[in-house]
Amino acid sequence: MQKAIQDCTDLRERLQSARTRFRDRKKVETAVAAIIVGLLAVYFFALMLQSLLERELRQAMALSTTDTLPLSPEGRHCSRPTTRQLLDVFEPVMRQTL
Repeated sequence: MQKAIQDCTDLRERLQSARTRFRDRKKVETAVAAIIVGLLAVYFFALMLQSLLERELRQAMALSTTDTLPLSPEGRHCSRPTTRQLLDVFEPVMRQTL
């Protein structure tokens, strides 16, 4: 009888320990999921900004009847400029405040 009571007590302690570990793991999983959702939101906004930049540039080219711009590295003209090409052009521009 004593052995059965001891086994039940041991089992109860192991179950309590497992519940605690499960709760801790659940908290970590929730935190990781929140971080991933935040990073996906930042990525979404970056892609939206990139597409808006390209759209504005291409619409401005259409309004000014400009067919191509010399944005390629070797100065070649391209008819569908990308955001990366546009940012590369403005990379050397710096602003300094004294």
